[in-house]
Amino acid sequence: MLFQEIEKEYNAGRAAKNDILIKAAMFVRKLAKDERVDTYIDSIMKLQEDLVTLGHPIDEAELARLLLTNALEVFPDLSNELVAARMKGDELEVGKVRGRLLAREQEETMRGPRLDAARVVSSAAAAAGAP
Repeated sequence: MLFQEIEKEYNAGRAAKNDILIKAAMFVRKLAKDERVDTYIDSIMKLQEDLVTLGHPIDEAELARLLLTNALEVFPDLSNELVAARMKGDELEVGKVRGRLLAREQEETMRGPRLDAARVVSSAAAAAGAP
């Protein structure tokens, strides 16, 4: 029995390596600073589709955790939600994480122009010698 399982894995060849490589690509894929959240999530979900095709998908909770964790460089404040979910023992859901990341992106978009305008005003005031 054990020999049959080893032989099956060995004969899987390319597919056996592909799921490992696909998972590695998923775990190293991070949300970039100026990247849209939808683009980031869609790229991860495409890799998940490839894993489903190979018969080795990542389960929903792990996929949701991966999406959130790999977005923390851009949205570090979301780490509180990740920690809270772990402490409560809650399972994260992809749909909820997607919604939270999109909401956070929208918050940044709404804040962006005002923060830039405030920087310009404070820079101009500093250049003019205002206190």
